[in-house]
Amino acid sequence: MKVRPGRAEGFGQVPKAHLIRKSGRAVPRRSFAPARVREVARPTSLSYKDVGHQDQRNQKWDRWSGPEKGNEKVMAVLITGGTKGIGLAIAKRFAKPGVDIFIAYRNDESSAAAASAEIAAVGARPHAIKADVSNPAGARALLAKVAAIVDRLDLVVHGAVKVLVGPILDADPDAFAEAITLNGTSLIFLVQAARPLLKRGSSIVFLSSRGSRQIVPAYAAIGAGKALAEALTRYLAPELAPLGVRINCVAPGTLDTEAVRNLFGEETDAFLASEAAGNPSGRNITHDDYTGLVAFLASPEASMIQGQVIFVNGGQYVTA
Repeated sequence: MKVRPGRAEGFGQVPKAHLIRKSGRAVPRRSFAPARVREVARPTSLSYKDVGHQDQRNQKWDRWSGPEKGNEKVMAVLITGGTKGIGLAIAKRFAKPGVDIFIAYRNDESSAAAASAEIAAVGARPHAIKADVSNPAGARALLAKVAAIVDRLDLVVHGAVKVLVGPILDADPDAFAEAITLNGTSLIFLVQAARPLLKRGSSIVFLSSRGSRQIVPAYAAIGAGKALAEALTRYLAPELAPLGVRINCVAPGTLDTEAVRNLFGEETDAFLASEAAGNPSGRNITHDDYTGLVAFLASPEASMIQGQVIFVNGGQYVTA
């Protein structure tokens, strides 16, 4: 019996050993040989412009985010309130050779100089910019200075905060309004001003806190402002997602920072000890506990995390 050649290119007549009977006809057996895989080249050298026009999954990334250019990390990070405390810890987490770290501050020149020195010591490029993001014009001025150096921001962290201690009923109305604006509404000013530099794959992180969900005595100006920013984050997420830009909030637990000491004054040490004793994990958090989360949110692995508020507190307070 004659058998037609196999259909696959390069094959001739099918040997009898590979035929089976079906309905009185001889048909070829199915081959279970693995299909040939066509290798696809992936870019290993990317510029700011390249990364905006390629699928992030086809780029070479490390765990802390940022495409590589040879051994140099091609990345740009902007952190408001980046010269002290939580903001500085995040800046140091991303500070690697070849990375542009923009740290925005309002008044403290000495802290800005010290932070810049720490960032430069590891080979990153620090850019300390004096700015006031509590109004749209100030946010635009800050981003104009950033845009003069880079054409893309991979990560924007908004951590600028105005500390106003005391009960609401006794607060100066103008000062309280200023605090709410900087601690909350300014997120809109910053995102709008940064929009030209936000490309597909960029990430925005707002630094929130426990006071946005729980009542903390004398903390209303910060807590209410951050609650507002959390709500704005949820509204911004569906607008930014089609652009390939993510926005989320990270709320670190109790830390020994300047803001905490301004709030609790001489009682700070006792407060920190009490918080550690009451934490089911047996301690207060460290900078590494939340900087790792920010690094993850800046990475491609977090590409589908949008509009979330993530608390880092060891289980000290858990909200629905």
